[in-house]
Amino acid sequence: MFICFGRSRGLSSEVRKAVFVGLVGIALSQTAIAQSPAPDSNAIVSRANQAFSAGKPVTSVEMTGRAEWTAGSTKDSGPAKLTANVNGENKAEFDLSNGTRIESQSAIAEDRTCTWSGKDGVEHDVSVANCWTATIWFLPQLALQGSGQPSMLSVQSIDETHLRHQVTFNSKVASSRPVVADLYSRMQKWSQTDLTLDPATALPSSLKYTIHPDQNSFANIQVEVRYSKYQNVSGVEIPMHIERYINGSLQLSIDIDSAVIS
Repeated sequence: MFICFGRSRGLSSEVRKAVFVGLVGIALSQTAIAQSPAPDSNAIVSRANQAFSAGKPVTSVEMTGRAEWTAGSTKDSGPAKLTANVNGENKAEFDLSNGTRIESQSAIAEDRTCTWSGKDGVEHDVSVANCWTATIWFLPQLALQGSGQPSMLSVQSIDETHLRHQVTFNSKVASSRPVVADLYSRMQKWSQTDLTLDPATALPSSLKYTIHPDQNSFANIQVEVRYSKYQNVSGVEIPMHIERYINGSLQLSIDIDSAVIS
């Protein structure tokens, strides 16, 4: 089963304009975020950021290694390259024996685009519901930093080891337009990711979010990503083993060999 993200072209120009107007009023920096979440949220985020890079700003990370892709009883393997930027832009490339698979997302913005391509090399678009994931699935740590974050990204604490990220839209601007207001609400829900931190290290241990069939954005497919075997690379803690589960079944296993931090 090939689960990936795609370019969202499902919004009309009118709705995109309305979304843009709504976003103009948003200014959620990490400092502003601290004003509204639960009281301990800022401390939890700060501890997690210290664990990730000792507070050192990280703009981008490139990781290379090997991946094994499982689809039912079939397994495919080959080199993997993962690139992530603090602005939310990311790309995962898998040069598997039966062909290259690529998943990509542009930076978090009102005009965000996402694509995927399979072994035929043809780039595909999928529904808008799968393009708004708030954190980068293979390196959510970038969303824990105190600077460089997209203004649309917000975070709140669920408890001492769980953080919830989402892309926040200014629904008040659209309050007089029910259709657009409903779209804001749905997009915000689509974007939500729940991050679990190891209580001993404050490093991410798992990330959970949902994706949706192209023709039914109301149906949820559960995704869980697990991180382990952390190593310090240039002062930054990198998970050297990453697993992605779809509805409880292992889909993708990645072993990282090297990482470049900038």
